[in-house]
Amino acid sequence: MNQYIGLPYRFGGRTLDGIDCLGLVKVFYQEQLDIEVPDYLYSMKFSVNDCAETISKGSFDGNWRKVDEAQYGDLLVFRVLGQPTHVGVDIGEGLMLHAFQGRNSCIESLDAWSHRLAGRYRWRTM
Repeated sequence: MNQYIGLPYRFGGRTLDGIDCLGLVKVFYQEQLDIEVPDYLYSMKFSVNDCAETISKGSFDGNWRKVDEAQYGDLLVFRVLGQPTHVGVDIGEGLMLHAFQGRNSCIESLDAWSHRLAGRYRWRTM
């Protein structure tokens, strides 16, 4: 898990040299879960905000389903300024991995973000 901590934030970043929240989800899913998450930001012309909001409304591409019980690898959608605009990954034991604008990627307690949680989503094959 250490390879994902301290990565510099870069909007639209999709590599360990610079990454945003959606890029971190994409890299984590590929390397840890062997799941190729589409790059919604580029292939579907979504912004990160649009992607998080669309997933949270359940009207996405059919790859995600909303769940209630926590599982390692769940995609977490969070509200920032009242809108579902941020994503992270549940890594178990009440922790999440995420990259947030202005900060390096990190592992943080879900409790610190629980008031912002808009939904928990699982990839269709998990």
